[in-house]
Amino acid sequence: MLSKFLYLSLACFTLPMIAGDGIKDNSGEMDLQIQFDSVFNGGAANLTFYNGTIRLSEIEFEGENANGEEVEYELAQLTTIDLTTGLASPALDPIVIPSGDYEGLALELKGATKGSVISLEGYFTDRDQSIVPLQVNIKESLNLAIDHQKYSVASSPSLSASFLIDPSHWFANISQQDLLQADRDANGVVHIDPNRNTKLYHKITADLPQGIKRTWAD
Repeated sequence: MLSKFLYLSLACFTLPMIAGDGIKDNSGEMDLQIQFDSVFNGGAANLTFYNGTIRLSEIEFEGENANGEEVEYELAQLTTIDLTTGLASPALDPIVIPSGDYEGLALELKGATKGSVISLEGYFTDRDQSIVPLQVNIKESLNLAIDHQKYSVASSPSLSASFLIDPSHWFANISQQDLLQADRDANGVVHIDPNRNTKLYHKITADLPQGIKRTWAD
């Protein structure tokens, strides 16, 4: 049987950062890493998740240094991050931020605008102790913003923006009884998406961004 708690760590990736005037400054740069981590656990409904993806459509970064100069970067491309393997497809190219003292850094990730933004596969236990497969497809607008104030980029430091995906937050208000009463397809699979088991879907998407915690780490 699959483990009840499955901890996944996605590979870090960096993006190519160019100074606002289009000239790359190689004298003391910072690698900016964006890292996704996932904690797959059952929460109140005794769920187990073992697979999933998150799909991004755009990544935006802005930094303003102490002189009021801005560094900006935007990547508009559909990127799928596999929560099982930790791979991003297509792969994201490396980036750096020029050295200097910054009044603020701002990073925003935008979810896919078409299709699923977050997909999860898991299971729960039926009344007779048999396994009931569960598939969740979230198709909601998702913007993940994170700011960092007063940051100094010295020679070759690193900085990570981490996003922790915790499905138990979305399922906190869904009981075992809710899942047992959910509609199943011909193969006995419970689907939660905009068209099936919609009451459960609206519950888990009511506060979607709060299920993804955001932190900076030097």
